Amino acid sequence: MEPEEPNPDLFDILLTDVSDEDVRGEISTLLNTDYLSPEDGSPPNIIHGILWGRSRRPFVSLRIQRVDGVEIRNIHFLVDTGALSTYVCGEALRTLGVDTNELRGRDVYVRLNNVTVPVFMSPMNGHFSNINLLGANFLAASFAQFNLNYQSMTVTLELRFA
Repeated sequence: MEPEEPNPDLFDILLTDVSDEDVRGEISTLLNTDYLSPEDGSPPNIIHGILWGRSRRPFVSLRIQRVDGVEIRNIHFLVDTGALSTYVCGEALRTLGVDTNELRGRDVYVRLNNVTVPVFMSPMNGHFSNINLLGANFLAASFAQFNLNYQSMTVTLELRFA
């Protein structure tokens, strides 16, 4: 039996070692992609990411697009295989034209590298309010293979459905 989805506004993870500045700065540099930069073209099915910081947190950059939109942006995610859902911060959602005032506790469908999934807004009062969290719903929907290489401090995310 599948676990019941928790209230997305109450979900939280202990994330005290990653800030919005880290994502826009060092993490963007290491991923070779500016955070929230415009994108066009076909997204890759094999995504190369990094293990970052003392906690060696896995980060990848994906392309995000509203299902009913045309604008595509690069967005960096912390991969959390223990999170049932995927969360996108308010700033990134607003960049796509989502009215975040109407969104609390409700999901919105987006395409992440051409895989359509529901996402929630990162909880405003949580430890990851300005961080995007890639959860198990996306990994399952894309039939992902996720590999961590602690020697090279890299990750590989292969999307088999995209």
